[in-house]
Amino acid sequence: MPQKTVSELKVELDHARRLYRSGELKASAQYASGYLRDLLWYVHERQFTTSDNPTKKFILEQMEQNDLGGDLSVYDLGQFAKLFKTTNFLERVAHSAIDSPLIHSFDIGRIAELVDATLSPDRGQEKLLRLAVQQMLQLAISLSYISSVIELADDEFLDGGRERTEGVSGDLQKLGYKQQFFLFHEERGLLVNTADQSRNVAFKVETFVRLVSKIFQLIVDRLQDENQEGNKAEAIARMIIADAGQDAGERFGGSLAGQMQRQGLRLTLQDKIDKWCQFDSDVGFGRFSAPGIADPDKGELNGLVRLSENFLTLGRRINDPNICSFMKGYICGVLSELSGKPLNVVHTKGECAQFNQKDDDTCLFSVSVNRAVYANQQKELKGINMEEEL
Repeated sequence: MPQKTVSELKVELDHARRLYRSGELKASAQYASGYLRDLLWYVHERQFTTSDNPTKKFILEQMEQNDLGGDLSVYDLGQFAKLFKTTNFLERVAHSAIDSPLIHSFDIGRIAELVDATLSPDRGQEKLLRLAVQQMLQLAISLSYISSVIELADDEFLDGGRERTEGVSGDLQKLGYKQQFFLFHEERGLLVNTADQSRNVAFKVETFVRLVSKIFQLIVDRLQDENQEGNKAEAIARMIIADAGQDAGERFGGSLAGQMQRQGLRLTLQDKIDKWCQFDSDVGFGRFSAPGIADPDKGELNGLVRLSENFLTLGRRINDPNICSFMKGYICGVLSELSGKPLNVVHTKGECAQFNQKDDDTCLFSVSVNRAVYANQQKELKGINMEEEL
């Protein structure tokens, strides 16, 4: 895994702070822990490279004596805490009269324990969770500054800009809107999502829905020209749109799983799904939720994914072509990648906001393991000679 650059580290820290400021404390803790280990790796490599030979020799000897060799890119926070303690590494980072006591006021080993505690806090511990995340982020900000990753502008502090409503009117803010940042490279015309550093494009919802609807209708028209019956043509068109959505979901799900692995996050399947729900809720699809969908014992999925204010049903009348098959395929693709199991996703008119006459704007998608495909996979697996040399 390549080491993060200074600009990538800045983006990670900014995202962890924004999660904290928006009240998403658990997500902020998870993201901050990934950032801290990336930062500690960066600090060690930079300081070690610039140290004189006697210092390098001392550090290597201490690492060998304490079994701290190997690939630092896969170290977790606890291992970095032991590394920094045994090699007295933080003394080499701090220089000024205040640097050293500031950085030593944080115990990285205890911070590592704190990270684990924040992943499953007891009920009623919201205020303590907030203090815990503050502690993690204060270490991240302090060490980032001392190691010259950031400058201490007002926005770097946890309370910096907290009350600002720049870009958001007071009325919109009261309705729950907040400013969501993308990075824009004006000269190249690139838009990057700060959450995963991937390139994005901005479509109006109406534009995207019209695009998918047009593709759907063209497929239906072409099939009917080839003497397919209307209902059969629409079923085939929905299947094609669902396949396109599943391909998009698999690509994103694989990317998200890789990102969580690179950040060294120790997550249950439900945690991974909650993280996905949060991410895709932040990009305008609507509000995803899937509480209790993962079976912790079997590692399987069985339950409902809820999508309130589904952007694919916005303004759609009951006689308009329904294109929720794209979202059905997308959900299947993402969750198949996160769970490692073949899945079935079912979405009926009775569970679709486009056909709901009760002013309920929520679409429900029923998820379960595809038993037939899973059985075939297990059969193929049993047929493999595991003693065959590779």
